[in-house]
Formats: sequence, structure tokens, C-alpha cells
Amino acid sequence: MRIEFLILLTLLVMYFKHAQYWVSQWLDFGSFYSIGILVLIFIFFFFKDHGKELLEVPKLPSKTGIPLILLALAMYYVGTKSDIKYFSSFSFPLLLAGVVLSLYGKNMLLKVLPVLLFFTIALPVLPVFRITLPFQLVMAKAVSAFLGMLGLQSGYSGSLILLEGRHIDVEAGCAGVTSLYSLFVATFMYVYYKNIDFIKKVYLVAGSLVLSIIGNFFRISITCLYILYNGGKGHYEQFHENLGIVIFVILLCVVFVVANTLEEPENAEQN
Repeated sequence: MRIEFLILLTLLVMYFKHAQYWVSQWLDFGSFYSIGILVLIFIFFFFKDHGKELLEVPKLPSKTGIPLILLALAMYYVGTKSDIKYFSSFSFPLLLAGVVLSLYGKNMLLKVLPVLLFFTIALPVLPVFRITLPFQLVMAKAVSAFLGMLGLQSGYSGSLILLEGRHIDVEAGCAGVTSLYSLFVATFMYVYYKNIDFIKKVYLVAGSLVLSIIGNFFRISITCLYILYNGGKGHYEQFHENLGIVIFVILLCVVFVVANTLEEPENAEQN
């Protein structure tokens, strides 16, 4: 246990400042990454449910973990010296993977891989915001086409929807990136604990992205109709926000229902 303690202490010293930043982003409910707080809940329940199972995994140290450790240390060094958070932050799960592989072997790494993957997804350095503008442009084009199919005079210019003489801007906050990221992470965490075939789990997680995009499409479309038939009056920003919450809850319910439907009853007790 001495070597494990030394490694833990070293990691604490190396990533203390990074951990402060991660936690601050997770607790900032106005950021893209606030859903990342679920990572702590996921990790807690993972080790609570699989703690005994992990202790029974035989130790088979492997030298193949050394290249991962070296790569992670190189990423950490470059990221720290150049102040590139992507490198220094992503080096952490990679370094953990290398350490686990070196000390405990491939079997243990496969056991804890879900934790490492989920942690990586939740890191508040993923450039999620970079896809905001493309989403704005695509949504403006798709919604304007849909409204045109309803017989309304509509068009688009960049992220602007031109509807019956009105200009409705699909702003960054309306692009649906936050809800997409949130639904993806929530689905990942939920389906992991369901007794469903692995391929079906992958389809569910990937499907959550599609659901989120469809949900946001209808959110923007309904908001446009609300603005049109209210003459641009009223607190449509609040309506848009409340509608987003309602749609997100509906999508979560869809994911939960589908996951529970796909779960095999005879295996449910074993999870």
C-alpha cells in the first residue's frame, strides 16, 4: 500500500490547482460543464457497488502501462508550461490508466474504465462551446425551412430566422449545446447501471445526442411561433427558457423509459 499512497500524494500535488478549477466549473450552474458534478455521484456509486468485486481482481502488473504514464507526463509538462488546459487536464485520466495498468494489470483497467471515461467526458476543458456557432447556423436553417412548410414566410441569414418580417436570432444560449452535453452525460451515467447489452447501451448514449438536437429544434420552432402570434410582445425569453426545461425533462423521461424497456428482467436483480 505504500507505493499507492506515494502515487496518490504525487497526483494530489500535481493536480491540486487543476482540481480546484474543475470543481469550480462543476459547481457553476451557469457554465457548460455544471452537469459534470454528476461525475462525483457516479464514482461514489461505482465504488460502492463494485468495491468488493475490485478487491477480488487478481493483480497482474503490466509494463504496457509505462508508455501511457510517459505520454501522460509529457502532456502534463507541455500543458503546464504552455498553459494549455486540454493537455494538462487530459493527462490525468491517462496517467491514472497507466498507473492502474502498471500496478494491477489489464483486468483491473477494464473494470475501472467506465469511471475513467466518464471522468474524461465531464472534464470542464472539452471545447463544447466550439460547436455552438455551427449549431446556431444549422438550427436557423432547419427551423426556417420547417416554418416555411407550415405556410409562413420564412428565411434565414446566418443565425437569424426571418419570419414574417421579424428577425429572430438563434443566440449561443439557444443552440442547445448545454442540453445536448447534459443529456449525453446523464444518459451515459444512467445506462451504465442498467442490465442492457453493451451495443444497445452505445446506441442509447448516441441516441441521446439525436434526441437533444430534435428537442432543441422543436424548442426554437415553438418559440418562433410564440413570438409571431404574440406580436413580439411578452417575456418570450422566459417562455423559451421554461420550454427548454420542459423539453429536457421529457427527453430524460424518454431515455429512462427506453432504457428500462430494453433491460432484461431476469438480469435486473444482478446489477
